[in-house]
Amino acid sequence: MSEKPRRRGALAQRDFRLLLVGETASGLGNGITAVALPLVAVLVLHATASDVGLLAAAVWIPRLVVGLPAGAWADRLPRRRIMVVCNLVSATMYASVPVAGWLDRLTLTHLFVVALLCGTSAVFFNTACHAYVPAVLARAARTAMRSCR
Repeated sequence: MSEKPRRRGALAQRDFRLLLVGETASGLGNGITAVALPLVAVLVLHATASDVGLLAAAVWIPRLVVGLPAGAWADRLPRRRIMVVCNLVSATMYASVPVAGWLDRLTLTHLFVVALLCGTSAVFFNTACHAYVPAVLARAARTAMRSCR
């Protein structure tokens, strides 16, 4: 019988794989939203060019306002939990857009709130993620060293 080759490296670690999948899904959602929110504003709400510009800016304003406090919080709270909560907040906010549209309650203010909250959760997620990756990779390296013995 041939023995299966053992996977080594970071991909062998469950935590790293979960982080990679979560970060990929989050990045995909953020990328789609960068296009979808302004598109919804223009096509559904007939927003002006300045409204769309303000909407795009609303995603980035939280970086300026909560960037530094997010780093302090990420140091004090469990990073993985921060990342999960941030993704859940973003998913809920993004899901609220079509629901509000179906209920005929979608407004430009709603889109601004979604943009601000999703931008804020992205700041916290990215801060926690950058602090979490070294811990996961260090754990993967320790496990790889043990398997080499």
